[in-house]
Amino acid sequence: MPGMKGIQHDLVACRHGHSLCPFPQRAHLFTPSLSAARLSRVQPSPVRCTERSGQMLPFWPEHSKHSLALHAGRMGRTKQRGCRASALSAIQHSDLAIWTVLSACAAASQVIQVRTKLGSTVGSPILAIIAGLVCSMAGLLPIQSGVYDTIWQSIMPLAAALFLLEADLRGLFSSARDTTVAFVLASVGTLVGTAVAWMALSQRLGAGGWQLAAALTASYIGGSINFAAVSASLATPGPLVAAAMAADNIAMACYLAIISFCPAENVPLRTAANPAALRDAGVKAAVSSESMAMSLAAAMLACCAGLLLDRLILAGSGLGFAALSASAMASVAGMWTAKQGQPANTFAGAEALGGTLMLLFFVTIGAAAGSPGSLLNCGWLAVFMSVQLAVHLLVVLGVGKLAGIPMQALLTASNAAIGGPGTAAAMASSRGWTSQVTPALLTGSLGYSVGTPIGLAVGAFLQHM
Repeated sequence: MPGMKGIQHDLVACRHGHSLCPFPQRAHLFTPSLSAARLSRVQPSPVRCTERSGQMLPFWPEHSKHSLALHAGRMGRTKQRGCRASALSAIQHSDLAIWTVLSACAAASQVIQVRTKLGSTVGSPILAIIAGLVCSMAGLLPIQSGVYDTIWQSIMPLAAALFLLEADLRGLFSSARDTTVAFVLASVGTLVGTAVAWMALSQRLGAGGWQLAAALTASYIGGSINFAAVSASLATPGPLVAAAMAADNIAMACYLAIISFCPAENVPLRTAANPAALRDAGVKAAVSSESMAMSLAAAMLACCAGLLLDRLILAGSGLGFAALSASAMASVAGMWTAKQGQPANTFAGAEALGGTLMLLFFVTIGAAAGSPGSLLNCGWLAVFMSVQLAVHLLVVLGVGKLAGIPMQALLTASNAAIGGPGTAAAMASSRGWTSQVTPALLTGSLGYSVGTPIGLAVGAFLQHM
């Protein structure tokens, strides 16, 4: 039948919701005169219309249910993958995930420093910066985050205050007189070295040179904690901080190696009449939950006092005032426990807690650096540090010799200023200067207390030059 043959070729399957429907261009051929019996004998042609091109392609109706199920399965798997990817992305960029990665990097850097020889040589601050840089390159940490702002503005000052709560400086002039005078001379040498290097190389350091010069001044009077504190207070860009930290550690290692081989006569030093005070000055008390709670509360109070003094006296010096407040609390607590005849354990464990929190700050420096190239852009900065350290050493040895200060005290004080109390005590112990171990710890702690205020003062002066 011609009419049925035409209908046979005009019945097509269109993919509208995976159902068969008459071809829309021939819909007028379906008239009520066609009986159900006649339509039942019509076999649709094995063709279909594609929605994109309108081409007629083979299609078998009996496979429609199978195709629908297959397509639904694919759509379900695609949707599941999309949901998983969306969930992972949301977790990855959440504050909790960022805190987790930062904590893991800090813990890894500390473990590597303690358990490996290479880690003890490099130091946990540089290891934390490298860990943050690697995680940033791998996409585990963002370059910018509100978490970083919290660490720079709140966690870092708290860590600095905690670090100083165990620095009882009462025995400086009674039990370490020569070394204390030598440390004051070393601090002056750092200031003179900064002035000479700035006059010679300030144009080479760029717009952020005054910030780096201030941070390095604090570092070469105190240590890395002072460098971090001044950098945060002066809002030094992260890439500059990362490059300066890398160059600073290399320069410091070279300098400490040089002074470790300087000859020194073995002469008795002027100390306190009571040797027990000197012997017990570097003893650490046992850590307890009470001491940790007291340490946290005292550090918070020191930060609030620093903020108040910053608003009332000198803007931009909040961290310096917080450091001085924490050192004052440590001295008062030491006097109180000594009067009660008890060991000085009021703030036991504060230094360890502060150092751990400070590692979070170093990880954010590496994460904010963005790429390894930022660590390589420190050529003139290395020259600046070399001039600083060379002038520092000339002032310490030259003026110290003229003043009659023993070489042991001069080298110990210089090491305490440049490297901190740990490296100074280690050098004194390795060279057999047992009488210099505790003075090294005391003068290094003094550097932690005064390094940040001095660095901030230098920054304020250089900024307005």
